[in-house]
Amino acid sequence: MADEPKKPAGPRALSQLRKFLTGAGYEFLANQTGKLKGLTGGKGLQWHWSAGASQDNRYLVFYAYSPAYVKPDKRPAVAEYLTRANWGLYFGTFEMDWSDGQVCFRTSAPLAPAGASVQALERLVWSNGALMERYLPGLLAVALGDASPEQALKEAERDLQPAAEPPVVSETPPVNGEAAQTLFARRFSASDN
Repeated sequence: MADEPKKPAGPRALSQLRKFLTGAGYEFLANQTGKLKGLTGGKGLQWHWSAGASQDNRYLVFYAYSPAYVKPDKRPAVAEYLTRANWGLYFGTFEMDWSDGQVCFRTSAPLAPAGASVQALERLVWSNGALMERYLPGLLAVALGDASPEQALKEAERDLQPAAEPPVVSETPPVNGEAAQTLFARRFSASDN
């Protein structure tokens, strides 16, 4: 029996995503390539989203788009806000198209030959919406108002702030051998981001 070429997982995953979104009550449109588009929201705001398979059919990608494009004079401040927001995010990232000021939040999931698991679809969709809902008000406060990136982020993350500040290391120990490993682990652990 000759080896049959493997069918790409992207179309299968898009079908699975359609079923998942329908079951979750999402309304959406699909274009001729299978890419999905819809409208959702939270905290009194709405935003458009789109989902599709990457060109190589190895990833399923979900985008949430800010309802406002950032004007050129506000782009540096918004870029700072987005950079601050991205710091420590484990799943997804904010992006801004510098040429036109469009901002989106992107989540993605690698695909197996069978497509995507329900857990992967849940993370892809729910993380995207939850993080857009958390950070969009601050983004708009910086882009359309006079909020500073630092203050807008503090407001977005106020319920995430630790009860006490971590201790500050006043001296840097010599960086050699085992000491370097300890310093790196203490200063750059994933739980600190």
